[in-house]
Amino acid sequence: MFLKPQDKLQTTDFEDWAKTIKQTFGGLEMSVPDVSKFEGAINIYNMDEFDLVMVKSTPAHIWHRGSIGNFSETERFLVKIQFSGKSVIKYGTKTVKLAPGDFLICDNSRSYSLSFDEMTEILSIPIPRDVLGRFHARPSDLAFELADRTLAINSVLSDYLKSLWASRYKNSAKIHAKRLITNYFDMLVMGFSDLDGASTHISSTQQGHLERCKEYIEKNLLEENLSPGLIAKKLSISERYLFSIFSNAGLTVSGYIMSNRLNKAAQILRSRRFEKLTVAEVAYDTGFKSAAHFSRAFKGRFNETPSQYRKHTYI
Repeated sequence: MFLKPQDKLQTTDFEDWAKTIKQTFGGLEMSVPDVSKFEGAINIYNMDEFDLVMVKSTPAHIWHRGSIGNFSETERFLVKIQFSGKSVIKYGTKTVKLAPGDFLICDNSRSYSLSFDEMTEILSIPIPRDVLGRFHARPSDLAFELADRTLAINSVLSDYLKSLWASRYKNSAKIHAKRLITNYFDMLVMGFSDLDGASTHISSTQQGHLERCKEYIEKNLLEENLSPGLIAKKLSISERYLFSIFSNAGLTVSGYIMSNRLNKAAQILRSRRFEKLTVAEVAYDTGFKSAAHFSRAFKGRFNETPSQYRKHTYI
């Protein structure tokens, strides 16, 4: 990365700005209608394993070359949140228009373009493919789908990111960086949940069975022997059909069970009501067969051990 985390660049030199953008995101070509009137800025802030990158510019057109570029970051996804101005992203025959508060996920292994005709601010968060995969079984399904700010969950997500960016220099944000970012990605996938059915063509019948399965899982979450076989048997469907309806919704059965157990464990660890419980007891009480397995899974999801997570705050 050309700029070090926490660095800023503000310039009227288009070549300088373009060079920095290329070093930051890779695989790009850029043009502006009038170099003499160009104004641009880049502000990078690091929060644990993630960089928040605010890009500001007068009118410009940017082409992302996808995997044909030689930059090592091309296999990352990129969340783009429109802070001000309006922009247009084109991917193949698809055109997505973003207004302030809108956001989407770009797949940097694909070619696409970004353009804007006025002074614009866009906050970007590069995400490794395997990291987004922690939150969604098929992250590519989420790419280039508009998250409309008029929907309640998307409005919350936009406000969350704006608040996170505004408070980035506060000690509280630095201390809780991992948790804040993890919570954001949890909500981000929830914000795209309505798209899962559209992008994977899940039928209304399958959707009904999926909801029954989810309800059964959530009611029996603490059952240590909860498994696809048990769920299928209790709901009188085949395992193959069970796997199919979850797959069509961009989920996995085991992943859904694990995600809910970890969320429940995190809730317990944050609560003063359960502060006397040991980590092992929390593990067993949320359906894990061993404390070691629980700790590894918890750290993989929240980037902290259960003990570290517990030390930060209590509800």
